[in-house]
Amino acid sequence: MLLDLKKIICLSSLISATVFAQGVGKMEEMAPSGEYVSGGYGAPFTKISRIGDTDGIFTGIKGAWIVNHQYALGLAAYTLVNNVPVPGYQEPLQYGVVGANFEYIYPVATDFSIASSVLLGGGFDDFNDNPDSADGLFIAEPEINFLYSVTKNFKIGVNGSYRAVADSDLAGVSNHKLSGFTYGLGLNFGSF
Repeated sequence: MLLDLKKIICLSSLISATVFAQGVGKMEEMAPSGEYVSGGYGAPFTKISRIGDTDGIFTGIKGAWIVNHQYALGLAAYTLVNNVPVPGYQEPLQYGVVGANFEYIYPVATDFSIASSVLLGGGFDDFNDNPDSADGLFIAEPEINFLYSVTKNFKIGVNGSYRAVADSDLAGVSNHKLSGFTYGLGLNFGSF
């Protein structure tokens, strides 16, 4: 399992680095002629994923700087909002993530686009309100997002991702239990 997680993390990192490097190269080519455009967006989102034997509900927000309507670099953060019981613990699991988000946006039609991204960052899991005892985690989460433009400055996105977690040291909370497929909905506001 650990070998599979390392492969997923390496593959996610390579894809995001390649896409971002291509975007920077195109920006450098276009910047002298003054033809590139810049924008940005903010997006609250909700995701659902299995954690052990329970459906976990996550809410969060992400924002990004967009160059040439295709390449986005930003930050994302989300947290578990429902009670997820873990055998052997009285308190429900607490879980949160924050990281850098690298994204490529591919326009399919006038009002429809597909974005592929990867979130690379850190997180925590814990069973009480004391952040000093929280367990630090590494997160890699590749995602595909199907976006529909409702208006010029508002897009609805339906997404699916795989959350790969490493370094969980809490008893009863393995990397395998915290990792998994997610699906969700996001509301993107901004200048695309």
